[in-house]
Amino acid sequence: MRLKTQFIISMTIFSLVLIAIGVSAILANQQVTQLNNQQDAAGNIQSLASQLNHISNNYMLYQENVQLSLWHSTFSSLSDNLTELNPTNPELQTIATNVNDGAQQLDAVFSDAVSFLEGAPRNQSVRILPEFQTTWSRLVEQNRALSSDTALLSQALRNQAVQLEFESSLLTLVLLGVFAAYFLTIYLLVYRRALKSVANLQTGINVIGSGNLEYVIETNKKDEIAELSSAFNQMTANLKKVTASKTELEIEIAERKKAERELRESEKRLNRSQEIAHLGSWELDLATNRLSWSDEVYRIFGLKPQEFGATYEAFLDAVHPDDRSAVDAAYSSSLAEGRDNYEIEHRVVRKSTGEIRTVQEKCYHTRDDFGRVIQSVGMVHDITERKKAEEARVQSETKYRRLYETSQDGFMARDLEARMIDCNQAYETMLGYSKEELKNLSVKQLLPLKWHEPREAVIKKVLDAGDSIIYEREYQRKDGSIFPASVRTWPLTDDKGETIGVWSIVRDISEQKELQKKLEQQAKNLEKLVEERTKQLKDAERLAAIGQTAGMVGHDIRNPLQGILGDLYLVKHDLASLQESEEKGSMRESLESIEQNILYINKIVADLQDYAKPLNPCSERADLKLIIDELLQKNGLPENIKCEVRVNSEARAVMADPSYVRRILGNLIINAVQAMPDGGKLKIRAYREDRDAIITVKDTGVGISEAVKSKLFTPLFTTKSKGQGFGLAVVKRLTEALNGTVTFESIQGKGTTFTIRLPHKKDSQ
Repeated sequence: MRLKTQFIISMTIFSLVLIAIGVSAILANQQVTQLNNQQDAAGNIQSLASQLNHISNNYMLYQENVQLSLWHSTFSSLSDNLTELNPTNPELQTIATNVNDGAQQLDAVFSDAVSFLEGAPRNQSVRILPEFQTTWSRLVEQNRALSSDTALLSQALRNQAVQLEFESSLLTLVLLGVFAAYFLTIYLLVYRRALKSVANLQTGINVIGSGNLEYVIETNKKDEIAELSSAFNQMTANLKKVTASKTELEIEIAERKKAERELRESEKRLNRSQEIAHLGSWELDLATNRLSWSDEVYRIFGLKPQEFGATYEAFLDAVHPDDRSAVDAAYSSSLAEGRDNYEIEHRVVRKSTGEIRTVQEKCYHTRDDFGRVIQSVGMVHDITERKKAEEARVQSETKYRRLYETSQDGFMARDLEARMIDCNQAYETMLGYSKEELKNLSVKQLLPLKWHEPREAVIKKVLDAGDSIIYEREYQRKDGSIFPASVRTWPLTDDKGETIGVWSIVRDISEQKELQKKLEQQAKNLEKLVEERTKQLKDAERLAAIGQTAGMVGHDIRNPLQGILGDLYLVKHDLASLQESEEKGSMRESLESIEQNILYINKIVADLQDYAKPLNPCSERADLKLIIDELLQKNGLPENIKCEVRVNSEARAVMADPSYVRRILGNLIINAVQAMPDGGKLKIRAYREDRDAIITVKDTGVGISEAVKSKLFTPLFTTKSKGQGFGLAVVKRLTEALNGTVTFESIQGKGTTFTIRLPHKKDSQ
């Protein structure tokens, strides 16, 4: 085959390989983009599920209509994100269906809770009713189920992303292998063949040039060099003819020039091919010690032809000093031992920059008729980048091995027969056995009896599904003690992708379990304490002993509350340092729910103490405008309520206790907002009348029925499903402590106006 044809074929194959790489990269990028969109949607779904849990808890605690609006908008966003999911994997489709079903069930349960609370009696606290506890429990359970399904969906998408990355890496390795095979084939079929042909041609030319016109150059191959050899044979035959004419001689010269041009063109193509492959060639004439390099060898060694002595010694001088003796020994021993070739890998130092490159050399010896080596022909391949890649891979493996050995979590691998293959130091320390002891123990000897069958079920599920599973179980240490652990298990495969066992990460969660028990016990104690105090407040004699009860509540509840808040702060701090997991998210939600309940209890205590404690107001200058603005900014108003504030300049400053005024107006604003669940207008006015300061808080809410107007300022009376009925009682008591009065006007269905009158004092102006 002609060299030109071989070159065209090689370039065609090279182009096809490049096209295959490009198409593979485009397809992989499209898959990655689609999977990223799916992961974003799954993340939004998980976040929205958590928000629904938070909203439902707030509604069960406070029954505010704004929570209903938030619920509907958040549930709508969750539904929109579910429609964006388009999983192609049957497993993902099943999980997505479970999430959608769970969301619909959660909405139904929440609707039942809303219906229950709206129909609950208004003259008592509904939270002590068994129906309320049952409804809330159903809601909590459904929230947890939805959170679990959304977390499973996110995990499944992450696993699919890992699988896609693995397939992409495998494709890259395959393409690299194709490249390597391609270049090796090109070298064997083209470059090596061309080098041998050129060497044979050069040998023949030297023999003919020495005067042996009987020598015939072999022309077994059909390529340009064979044609050139035939031309030389023809030229030799013509020279032997003494009667050769001038015309024949001119023709012979023309053919010779043509052959020389073709040879130069062939050499150019060969040099170009060598440059592309970073593969150079060289020849050493042992009789003259003359060494010739191709252009690519000069580029590899960083030399110019005029800088090179063209001898074997000059070549050795360019070799790295530490490798020089090994290179010389490889060449010399191949000659001494009579071998036809040798191969060696060594370093060279570029003279111009001092850069060190790594090369691979192969050499073939040519012998004369007596078997003596007269010429050495070889190739130099620059493999620096390949060596760097290998070193990087080794460093990466070392890094992950160090992580494996120093991790605080236990790593352990077992084969399909449950025999341990390997484990890290953390796993040994956790169980109290050495690695040798663990290899001689069965997995059943490390687990309490009740966990034997569950472990087999988990392993079967992992191997059948080919996916990882996170679960909890108990281990038994060497000393016989039992401890709980969180375990993540996934299939272990060999280089061929065949499953040979399972990998597991084991984490001791003893501290987390103890913390959870402590929190649960504190929650039970708190519930018991609240229940006891609530029963006391319902006694017929509680109004007569309100002062004593308030003091007792303040002492018996607030002190434990401070301790619980302190524990909560420490638990949150410890929880933040843990790795993200489903258990961590569940614990964080439980802590937030406990903290909200503590704040609500603290408000009840504050109301009791404000009503019962002796009042001793401190009269000083109070700015009504600043107080009102501060309350509105601090508490905030729902979007469906419009607020209008008007404070006349002459009524802005009053002489009164600012903290009392702030508490009075704060309670009235909160009552007004709660009276307008569907939205409305809130108007606050302050003006002077007969030099007294008049403050009005007017709403357009549901109003007050005639049946309850006479009881409105009575302690422990409330028409709401939450609260203890001290809000307006505190307003009346604080107002009277300031020597003022509080009155109201209300029309059911049209709204209520509360009026505070504070008497004039000399310094109020």
